[in-house]
Amino acid sequence: MDDILDIITISKQIKQLTRQRRYQEALELCTNDICSTNLIILSQKISILMKQGKYQEALELCNQDICETDLPILSQKITILTQLEKYEEALKICDLELCREHFPIVSQKVTILMQQNRYEEALKICNSENYSTFLPILSQKITILTQQNRYEEALNVCNLEICRTCLPIVSQKITILTQLGRYKEALNECTETRCKQEYTFSIYKTKLQDKLKDSMLQQKNSMVSDFLTRIYTNDINVEEFSQLQDYSWEQLILLIAYYEKNNVKLGLQLIKEQLPQYENDISKKKVLNQLKARLISKKSKIYDITIYSNILCTYINTDLALELMQKQQDQETPVVMKSEPDPCLPISKPMTKEKSKKSSHMIAVTGVKNNRYTQSSTSYSSAKLDNTSVQDVHIKDVFQEEFFEIEKYLYCAMQQMKTQRKAIQAWDILEQIGENSIYNKRSFHQMVNLLYRLCGTIEVPSSISISIDSEKVKTLQQKYNI
Repeated sequence: MDDILDIITISKQIKQLTRQRRYQEALELCTNDICSTNLIILSQKISILMKQGKYQEALELCNQDICETDLPILSQKITILTQLEKYEEALKICDLELCREHFPIVSQKVTILMQQNRYEEALKICNSENYSTFLPILSQKITILTQQNRYEEALNVCNLEICRTCLPIVSQKITILTQLGRYKEALNECTETRCKQEYTFSIYKTKLQDKLKDSMLQQKNSMVSDFLTRIYTNDINVEEFSQLQDYSWEQLILLIAYYEKNNVKLGLQLIKEQLPQYENDISKKKVLNQLKARLISKKSKIYDITIYSNILCTYINTDLALELMQKQQDQETPVVMKSEPDPCLPISKPMTKEKSKKSSHMIAVTGVKNNRYTQSSTSYSSAKLDNTSVQDVHIKDVFQEEFFEIEKYLYCAMQQMKTQRKAIQAWDILEQIGENSIYNKRSFHQMVNLLYRLCGTIEVPSSISISIDSEKVKTLQQKYNI
């Protein structure tokens, strides 16, 4: 009895010294005489040597005959072999008949297989009904499924009744939900009663609140950007703005942008109705009054999307815009998209309404009068057939591919602050050229002249293909009697 009490006293002293990291003093109490007969003290000595990184010395102690059937020491031996990257030797111990039903050693086997990326073998062990209630193995199963991006299956394990009260598994569930961007659900887990008192979960909660806020802001900005882009490309109808009901200010500004392009009268009516709601918000009231003045003034004749992008602190979604343009091109629908061109494009100032209808002057693409292509726009070519018997064809319908390429070029220029305004003007002029009839000699030669100059003097991005085929020009002249 006295010997047992002495062993217990020595074991307690060793534990205390180990906690204090006084390893050398602890090892002095683990004498050979005691260790040769007592497995508890021997296991403590092995543990101290492992903490000191003396794995070979610890392994020699594990290889003693007295340790062959002791599960705690066999478990320590597996850990040592794993640290020494002797995985096959460690797995052989795990497969011993004695160890197969020992849950901690089974868990070690799963860990070794995971370290070797043998996930399917590890998962097969975890799926065994024998370990369906052992939480460490269930936790490992969640880790494996997460590694394989099988998040829903991992969450199903987390939602098992036995796992709901296990805080480490709850922590795993929160991590998975966060990776999936399901911040509200993750936040709900942190506010559960079982988690409220845990410091770790209070940190989780703070971080998740920030992530949720950022996510909602990002979602809002993305939606506003997409709506603005669709307004810009004429790919939206007024009913769709109801999707923005949670963002009243952004919804109002986007509706004004839409009405400026499609119905100025309704835009002014909307501003008049909404102004009283912002009576106490000086900055927003000022913005609405500025937009009202813009819609009333002649400035609204030139549609400038950057005014709205600046108000909303957002940008045109370039990828979406190009995708919509391509879609419209594929459907053979003229792209009505006013953007911001490059200052180096040789396009003249916009024609006034009077000149676009009836003009006796040539408006050269480069801004310089060119007598070669000077023609009257009051009538079509004398060789043209009678107007009543020939269907009118617009220039943009004949030069669809060329228009699409130039519009892409202009659109890229519009994304740069330095070139935005000039690019918008260039786009408007290109649009005016495109609306003219192909039978109008002046407009036809103006378009051809533009293409020649773009090909010969302008550096354009390699992704944009602008070319002019002289044969095509001749063919068109013959076809339309130009």
